[in-house]
Amino acid sequence: MSEMGQEWTEGDVANACNGRLVEYSYAVSIDPFFIAPPKTVQYESDESDELEDDDGEEINGDIDEIAAGVDSVNLREGTAFENNADAVRRNKFIEEVFETIKRAADENVEIENTSPEINSLKMVYEASFAETLAALAIALGQTLVTSSNGASVSYAHVVQSLTDYNSVMSAFASENAGHNTEVATYMAQSLSANGTLLKYMFKAMYDMDFLEEDGILNWSTKERQRVESGQTDGALLETMAEFLDWLQEDDDEDEEDE
Repeated sequence: MSEMGQEWTEGDVANACNGRLVEYSYAVSIDPFFIAPPKTVQYESDESDELEDDDGEEINGDIDEIAAGVDSVNLREGTAFENNADAVRRNKFIEEVFETIKRAADENVEIENTSPEINSLKMVYEASFAETLAALAIALGQTLVTSSNGASVSYAHVVQSLTDYNSVMSAFASENAGHNTEVATYMAQSLSANGTLLKYMFKAMYDMDFLEEDGILNWSTKERQRVESGQTDGALLETMAEFLDWLQEDDDEDEEDE
């Protein structure tokens, strides 16, 4: 019998069957190239092909409208899933950055040596510049809290910490309003439990040109809307009220100078 890789010829069939007529099943068993034809199952139904309601009247639904409705539901569900997945990704990224900075502090690693690792994490988690700057600020703030052993973190400590990471953080700073609003929003989401620390972080980052006033003020406007809608109690804005008023005045003066 011919090998599978060879062409199956009439001579091979004759040799295999010795020139005799054989049963179909046997012929199939010796033919390596036999492919059974597909079987088509026929379904019979006594019911009408038309959709009818209980009264026997034909249903003339708008199929396009129904399909559009299904698509819109799937789109909304997909968007919600993507937003949730995006938040999970960002939070995981922040955790990794925190672990990197904390490990560097515990092991006295040169800050310059953390920069490649931060950039590597940024690529792995596909983080934006705003997410990276916020993650650095959040991680530095959390590191100060964990290393303070329960004592209050001072503004001087915050300034020193940001100064140490000046070269790393400045690489991700931007004057873009949307960028700054995102940074402020992400920071507030992670540090809202410690309003004083967040206030110190905002003030120090503003003074060091890591964060523009429009980003902080845009965040405060959205936070105020959340308070008015009952989503939060407003304690955070109350803690930051004096700083936000000062920042608004400074912003107004800048506009007058222009």
